[in-house]
Amino acid sequence: MKYSLFLDESFNTGEPKYSNGKWNFYRQPYFVLGSYSIKDNCIEKFKKEFKDILQKYNNKLGTEVELKSTANYKFKKELLADMIKLIDKYEIDVYIDISNKKYKVVMYLVEYCIYPYYMYNKKNLRTQCKIIADYIYNNLDENKLGEFIELCNNNENISDLNKFLNNLKVCIGDSKIQEKIKEVILHIENYEEKNLQIKNLYPVKDFNNKGTVTSFLPNLDAYNNIIASQSTLLFKSYNKISIYHDTQDQFSNCIKKWTEIMKDDFNINNINNIEFIDSKDEVLIQFIDYITGNIRICFSNIINNSHSKDDREIIGILKPLLTRCNIVSVKSEQEKFFYKLGIRYRNTSVPNIKR
Repeated sequence: MKYSLFLDESFNTGEPKYSNGKWNFYRQPYFVLGSYSIKDNCIEKFKKEFKDILQKYNNKLGTEVELKSTANYKFKKELLADMIKLIDKYEIDVYIDISNKKYKVVMYLVEYCIYPYYMYNKKNLRTQCKIIADYIYNNLDENKLGEFIELCNNNENISDLNKFLNNLKVCIGDSKIQEKIKEVILHIENYEEKNLQIKNLYPVKDFNNKGTVTSFLPNLDAYNNIIASQSTLLFKSYNKISIYHDTQDQFSNCIKKWTEIMKDDFNINNINNIEFIDSKDEVLIQFIDYITGNIRICFSNIINNSHSKDDREIIGILKPLLTRCNIVSVKSEQEKFFYKLGIRYRNTSVPNIKR
């Protein structure tokens, strides 16, 4: 069976930075990437029905006028309800990845400064890493996170890394975390004897389409999680998946690179290809743009306690899809979101991929 997977994001995807007491994403603290998969033999019928629905509300929508989640349509609730019915009718699988951008930086710090992959089996420490990440998120001076970003993007020097780790150890108040950092410092002092290179001690560097180095892009982690999860947990190995992503002027090369890594290095053989399509020209991308944007608004409103009666009604309409959200954030935000929805949640399944 052949499937197509469509993806689009909501909010800025740029590299996080902290300077002058402020994050560059302070107005957009969350990043959301949405996807849906559909059988190829259903696409044309689905597309026609979706256009018919759009043009019921506006005869130019989906053709001459692009459907956008940022638009303030009077018919938003009715349109979302129709879209949910269409999802049910065509057995479409929707998967949403929501990332707290600051928390993502914290997770990288945990994964390279406290429980690095070259010292520990991460699958056995998943809960412990999350507990420590929550502690650091709530207690570490954000200037230290900014220093970590600058260090990773601009340096491959063992002495600077050691200096940062020693300073980090002083800044952290928890003695058990301090001991873990000491162990990392001792380990990397003899990194060559352990068959490590300096680049192994830092997060992987990527380069955007302009050649600028980047290590903390939230969209790359979200993309890799969605593709790996959909490919290995949802589909059979003999099913082929074609990926269609909204146009990415800055990061298409990074996304292509990681798609190839998943295919070649991690043996996810059911990925067929990836194409980038301008949402203005493809209503199938507009479909996931609208879903993703409205779920991002629901999440933000719940976290910020700012939902109106209309917002609560939209949350009720979207609730069947909100169970398919992977939330990468502090435990308090995860619990608040799912508690407000009355949804039981659990750890996201880890794809069983072989390298």
